[in-house]
Amino acid sequence: MSGEMLLRGYFQSPRYFSGIEDRIRAVFDLDPLVGDDVRSRAATLEANDAISVHVRRGDYVSNPEALALHGRLDAAYYRNAISLIRRACPGVPLLVFSDEPSAIGNVLEGLGPWQIARGASHFEDMYLMQHCRHHVIANSTFSWWGAWLGQHEGGMTVAPRNWFARETMLSTYCGDLHPEGWILL
Repeated sequence: MSGEMLLRGYFQSPRYFSGIEDRIRAVFDLDPLVGDDVRSRAATLEANDAISVHVRRGDYVSNPEALALHGRLDAAYYRNAISLIRRACPGVPLLVFSDEPSAIGNVLEGLGPWQIARGASHFEDMYLMQHCRHHVIANSTFSWWGAWLGQHEGGMTVAPRNWFARETMLSTYCGDLHPEGWILL
């Protein structure tokens, strides 16, 4: 077979690429797309065993159809997930990624210290996420891939058990959505 092929989907199941994980990680090698300053920040994140926290809001809040399908994670999810990792790894820094940075203060109130990843491109954000040891992900393709690509030995990934809004969860199979070892809250 020759020619080009376009695949569309979320591909949020490790079953889709079981046995070829290294090839998938090579395809998503973002190192050539980032500058030295981002590489330096990534090295600092790795050295400090940082936690990436992805707070997805955007259309999950503003678009009634997206909200009905995906739902929105509340502050309690983030508090519980961050507390879980911090109990196991006290003092590790939080780097927060969000499509709505102005809302982060309300979501992460009292969970400081934390820093918002500001001014980076999507490539740079994904690169920085990958270099964090631990992950608190949203019900989002972006953070799912950031955590999966950034699996580090001894790292913890916390994901929402309910990936979709209640009504969608009733009719959607999600049994193979999360890789083995991820903690579901």
